[in-house]
Amino acid sequence: MLKNKIVRRVALVISFLMLMTSTVNTTYGYIVTKTDSVINTFIPAVPGHEDIAVSIEVNKIVKNTGTASISPEGFEFVLENTASGEKITLKTAANGKALFTLPFTAEDTGKSFNYKLSEINTGIKNVTYDQKVYDIHIAVTLGEDNKLVANVTVDGQTVANAVARFENAYYGEIPVPPQTGDSSNTAFWFIMMLVSGAACVVLMALDRRYVTK
Repeated sequence: MLKNKIVRRVALVISFLMLMTSTVNTTYGYIVTKTDSVINTFIPAVPGHEDIAVSIEVNKIVKNTGTASISPEGFEFVLENTASGEKITLKTAANGKALFTLPFTAEDTGKSFNYKLSEINTGIKNVTYDQKVYDIHIAVTLGEDNKLVANVTVDGQTVANAVARFENAYYGEIPVPPQTGDSSNTAFWFIMMLVSGAACVVLMALDRRYVTK
């Protein structure tokens, strides 16, 4: 009896081990088969990365066509994110320049951003404003050194430095100061002055003659 019990227990253990081995092999094969068809599109963030910034320079030129002139300072520009509608406005300095700076982080990796840059017509008298609108596209990627890279295009052209040029025209005249006095009969009054002077000379001569007598 004891021997039969031992045999049965050994048989049960062997059967259990065979069942577990079969289950593990089947499960492992299933995992391998299913995993082979998965495409990983996740882009991990770069640990210890440095944020980057893209600069967009505005170059304002004013063409003065009259006797008066104005400087390129104080003209206003707007940079609009076409997706979010967010706007940034800047005014030009005395040299006619303004600089937009856009920061990007690792969270922007694989994303693209589109902007429109234009001048705001603030209604300065006698100024014809430039109607140009620049389309600016920025794509943030990872470079070969695992650092963030910004690829910038302006109006479809890839550029290393984004520069937007705007030219306004201004026509103004320096005011002429008003005339003072009456200059309509200058010649007449000049002749009268000469006649008066001659009369004085004659009278003085006659007066001396009478005194001598």
